[in-house]
Amino acid sequence: MHRRLAAALATPALALVGVLGTATAADAAPADKPQVLASWTQTSASSYNQWAAARANQGAWAAYGFDWSTDYCSSSPDNPFGFPFQNACARHDFGYRNYKAAGSFSANKSCRHPLHTRRPTHARQERGTQVSRRTGHRAG
Repeated sequence: MHRRLAAALATPALALVGVLGTATAADAAPADKPQVLASWTQTSASSYNQWAAARANQGAWAAYGFDWSTDYCSSSPDNPFGFPFQNACARHDFGYRNYKAAGSFSANKSCRHPLHTRRPTHARQERGTQVSRRTGHRAG
């Protein structure tokens, strides 16, 4: 009797494990998620453009499980000296949240993802202008 009971309980248990195992594998992010994240958080204009296109079409990247939320860099101004920083802040938040979720960022370390100190560059790229480093005035 014990063997029949054990067999009766084992069959549904194995079926449940099979279903849960399949669901977990199907829910896993694609293996290239770290490479995609890295490619979208470089300091180049092409990296920014790729990230901006993906942000505009987040549904296409849903399988990756990226965190697209943003608070636009908390309390920093969005348009200091006439330069729009809102998209740069959204990208910075994207990198910060996703590197942290991947375990590549620790609150005990300073922020080291490539966008941390690059906001002025990205704001210029968004606007298509250049700023003189010496005078701080717009060149174009």
